[in-house]
Amino acid sequence: MSTRKMVNISLLAVLGFLLMFTIEFPLPFFPPFLKYDPSEVPGLIAAFAWGPWTGVVVELIKTILFFLSGKATSGLVGAVAAFLAGGSFAFVSGIIYEKVHTKSGALVALVAGSLAMTCVMTIANYFILLPLWGITQAEVLPLVLSAIIPFNLVKAFISSLATFVVYKRVHYWLKGQVGVKETVQEK
Repeated sequence: MSTRKMVNISLLAVLGFLLMFTIEFPLPFFPPFLKYDPSEVPGLIAAFAWGPWTGVVVELIKTILFFLSGKATSGLVGAVAAFLAGGSFAFVSGIIYEKVHTKSGALVALVAGSLAMTCVMTIANYFILLPLWGITQAEVLPLVLSAIIPFNLVKAFISSLATFVVYKRVHYWLKGQVGVKETVQEK
């Protein structure tokens, strides 16, 4: 891996950290502990530009930086949740976009990544994360159905929309960097 690529990956990870650190807010109609931040966008951009594992690495670095910053009020459980969400989203989206390098491929990749993230977070919250917060087993399923699943779908939609709008513009800048895959023009 070239030094330039490592620097660009680091920059995307730091950008994700800064987005997570500065832009975090609860969405209406959801419990206040479920907060949206656009920090998955740089991970998705990395996955589209350099492959799925690069997106996962960006998500891992971003999450570690956020945890170490001291602003992670949800502690280690929240950091694990953020990594599981962003990592699964970037990984699945990156795998599909790597195979279908078109505008419609990007849409399919983002939809599949959104669904994968929602499934991963549903399972993780049901079996691990919510019980670690001390939520009783009787309360877990209703919370997963009424809040966790809809929140992750809304969060993924917003991040997907942002990625779809931003990636093409950022791609032209990244295109000058080493190792970025060319996008096939849509007919």
